[in-house]
Formats: sequence, structure tokens, C-alpha cells
Amino acid sequence: MQMIGRVFAVLAGLWAGALFLAAEVRANDPAEAWTGRAAALVYAAGAVVCHQRPERSFQFAGTALPVCARCTGLYVGAAAAVIALAIATPRLQRRASRSDVTTRRVLAVLSLLPGAATLAYEWSTGAMPSHLVRAASGLPIGAVVAWLVLAATQPDGQSG
Repeated sequence: MQMIGRVFAVLAGLWAGALFLAAEVRANDPAEAWTGRAAALVYAAGAVVCHQRPERSFQFAGTALPVCARCTGLYVGAAAAVIALAIATPRLQRRASRSDVTTRRVLAVLSLLPGAATLAYEWSTGAMPSHLVRAASGLPIGAVVAWLVLAATQPDGQSG
């Protein structure tokens, strides 16, 4: 894996972990402590990418996570994908990084279908699926995007 891929992999894992750690810190540390300020930064970053509606977010340590359930699934999916690719056999890594453009496009579109299905359900019924369903709909998007980013960092489709 090239350096940019390694950096992406580390950041994907750190971000997914930071979501839960920030909620824990927010619930238990005073805002003036450095950890409280760090947690506030995670929540501020989450606000850039997510609506952060508490009723649509998992609760951790009695506090809403910095992103909604669907976004949590997306980021956890990305972290899981980088871990899976890191521990995959070299043969599987090479095969994944050498997939053709059509395969990549098809997988990208397929990864969007669960999220689209939950949105269609919400919009057509007015009911919100459970947090677990919404998170599960984000998992494939995060996993496929992480795989695409890591595959793009490989020189000539080689595993690093």
C-alpha cells in the first residue's frame, strides 16, 4: 500500500473511533478540558458533513454521536474495509486492486441501493427506519468508497 493509502486507512479508522470517543468525552469530561475541546472539534467536523439530528443518531454514553446513524454506518464501513483489506491475503489484495472500471462502477452503484431504499421508505411512509437499519444502509457505501480510494492509490494495480 502506498503512503497515501496508508494515511487514508489510518484516518478512516481514527475518524470512526473518534465518533464514539467524542460522545464518551462529551458525556463525562468538562468542556474546558483539552479532551472536551477535542470532542467539540469532532462534533464541529460532523456538522460539516451531517445534519446531526439527535433523533436520527445513535446514543453512546447517553449522548448523541457527532453524526447520524446512516453516516455512522458509512464511516464504520470505511474503517472495516481498510481493516479487511489490510489483513487480506496478498492475492486477494492484488485481485481487488486490479478490478476493471466497469466492476468498480457497478459496485459503487450497488452500494448506494440500501441507502436509496431506506430513503424511499422514509419518504413514502413518513416513518423512520431503525438506527440499525439506517446504519446498515451506510455500511456498503463506506466500504466501497474506501476500497475505491485504496485501489486508486496502488501503482498499476499492484498491492503494496
